[in-house]
Amino acid sequence: WGSIHVPFTCGPDATPETCPIQLNTKFDTIRNFTHYIRPGDRLVAVNDPSSVAAIRPASDAATVVSVNAGLSPRAVTLDLSGFGTIAQRSTVTPVVSSAAGGLVRGDAVAVSGTSVALTVPAQSVTTFLIDGVSGVGTGLVQPNHVYRLSGVQSGRCLVPASSSDPAGAPTGIVIATTDESRVDQLWSLRPMTAEAGNRTRYTIVNVGTGQRLAARDGVAVLEDPPATGTTGNTRSTGDSSAQWIMSTTGDGTWTFVNAGTGRLLDVSGQATADGSPVSTWTPTSGPNQRWTVIDETVLATSQVTTYTLPGLAPVLPGTVGAVYRDGCRGTLPVTWSRVPDHRWRTPGTVRVRGTATDPLGRTIPAEAIVTVDTFSSSRPARAKAYLGGQPDLPATVTGIGDHGGTAELPVTWDPIAGQSPGSAGVTSLPGLARLVDGTTVDATVRIQTTEPVRVNAALDPGVVASATFTESGYSAEALRNGETTDKGWLYDATATAIAIEGTPVPDFRSETTSYELAACFSGRRPDVAVTPSDPYAEVAVTVDRRRRDLIAIDVTITSEDGSRTETYRITVARC
Repeated sequence: WGSIHVPFTCGPDATPETCPIQLNTKFDTIRNFTHYIRPGDRLVAVNDPSSVAAIRPASDAATVVSVNAGLSPRAVTLDLSGFGTIAQRSTVTPVVSSAAGGLVRGDAVAVSGTSVALTVPAQSVTTFLIDGVSGVGTGLVQPNHVYRLSGVQSGRCLVPASSSDPAGAPTGIVIATTDESRVDQLWSLRPMTAEAGNRTRYTIVNVGTGQRLAARDGVAVLEDPPATGTTGNTRSTGDSSAQWIMSTTGDGTWTFVNAGTGRLLDVSGQATADGSPVSTWTPTSGPNQRWTVIDETVLATSQVTTYTLPGLAPVLPGTVGAVYRDGCRGTLPVTWSRVPDHRWRTPGTVRVRGTATDPLGRTIPAEAIVTVDTFSSSRPARAKAYLGGQPDLPATVTGIGDHGGTAELPVTWDPIAGQSPGSAGVTSLPGLARLVDGTTVDATVRIQTTEPVRVNAALDPGVVASATFTESGYSAEALRNGETTDKGWLYDATATAIAIEGTPVPDFRSETTSYELAACFSGRRPDVAVTPSDPYAEVAVTVDRRRRDLIAIDVTITSEDGSRTETYRITVARC
C-alpha cells in the first residue's frame, strides 16, 4: 500500500519529468524479496524470526533476506553447515535497502569454513546472495565438532560426576552451571552406521575424560571404551546400551533414547541444582528429559578494529571474540604476529595476523585492522535528559583522522556536563577525548532535553506499546504519552546547519530545502557536514554528478522513530 505514488491528474501530454511517479522506500524493501527469491525456489527453515531463506533447485546458490527494524546495526551469522557441498571460493554478497538507498550492492565476502558473520544496518532489509553451496548436509551433528548438552528445565550442562573410582569402574553424570573453560562439559557425538530401516545411533563421548555414555542396570554412567579389536565383550562397539538415538518434536530441543533399553536420559527427580544426578527413565519428554544441543566448535574469530598514531606501535588486545554456529560469543586468547616498526610510520591501514586458541587447544586464525592516523577533531556525541534529571553521557566519541581514518576515543566531559540543562531543547557541552599517547582533542556532546510527560502508571516502563496496525507515520507509543489530543509523537527530521567543504551553506534555514552555491574542492565529491536538529536523527548523504562542474547533493534526515523525513537539495557549481 502506497509503495508507488502515481499522480492521477497528469494530462495527455505529460512526461516523467512534468508528472513524475514517486517510489518510496517500501518499494525497495519489497524488491529485496521479490528480486532474489523467485518462483520455483524452495523456502528452508531458519532459526531467526527476522529472516527468510530459500534455495534454488539445480543450482549452487541460496538466498537469505534479513529485516532489521531496530535503531542499531545487528550482527547476523549465516550457518552454511547444512549444505552438502561448500565450494572453496564460496561468497556472500549483501544487497541493502535503507534510508541510504535501495538495493545497494556491497562487496562479496568470502565464506570462512562453514559460516560467515556480517552486520546489517539499522532500519534496513538486507538480501544475502550466497554462491557456491549445494546439496543437503548431515544437519546438526557435524564431524569433528563438539557439543554442550544443556538441560531444558535447569539450564545446566551435562558433566561427569566429580568423584571417580580409582579401580576404573563406571562413574556417574550430573548437571552443572555452564563454564566455557571446562573441557569436561563438552561432548563428541559420533554417528554409527544405521541399519536398514533404523535411525542413526550415536556414541556419546566426553571430551575431557574420553569416556563414553552408557546405560547399565537402568543407570546412566560414564565408562572407558573397549580396546580396539576386543571381541566377546558386552561393552564392545556393537553394545546397544552404549548407543543413543536423538529424537525431537521440532522445537529445537532433543531427547536421548538409549538404544538398548528405550529409556531416556533424565535429570532425577526433576532437580535443577548443581550436582543433581542424571540417570535414565521411561519416556515422558518432560523438560528434565529434554536437552539443547549447542555446537561449541569455534568456526572463526571476530575481527579486531583499533587505531594508533604515526610512529607508535599499537597495543593489541589479548583476546578476540569467538564465532560459533549460533553467532559470536565469548572470547579466546590470541597471539599476534610481529609487525615491523616501519609499518606504523605512515598513515593508512595495517592488517595484523594472529592465532587464537580454543578450549580444546585448536588454533583459529585472527585478524586486527589497525588505523594509523593523526587526530585533531571528533564527531559530536549525543545524549538525552529530562528537565530536572542528569544526562547519561557517552564514554567515547569518534575521532576524525586527518587522513580519513576514524577511531573510538575515551572522553572526559566538562563538570558542567553532568548538570541538568535549564530548559528543553538541544544544548552543546564540551569535553576532552584522549589519544593513545596521552594528548587530547576537543569533544562535544549534544544533549537533547525534554519536558517529562504523564504516563500510565499501570504500565511497566520497560513495556513497549504495540499494535496490529497503525496509520503510516505514527507510533503505538503515542497512545501512552499523556497527550490525549496528540495523534502521534512528532520527532524532528530537520537540519540546523549544512556545510560544504567546511563552509556553511549561506542563509540556511530549516524550513528551506533547496539551495544553490559555488564551492572549490578536490576529488570527485565534496565533504558534506550535517547538523540535525535532533541529535538522534539519522542522516544520509547522496551525491549525483550531473556534469563535471555541477553536482547535486541530497541530504535526507530521518527522525529517530522513522516516522518523518526531510530532504535538502544543494546544487553545487564547482569552481
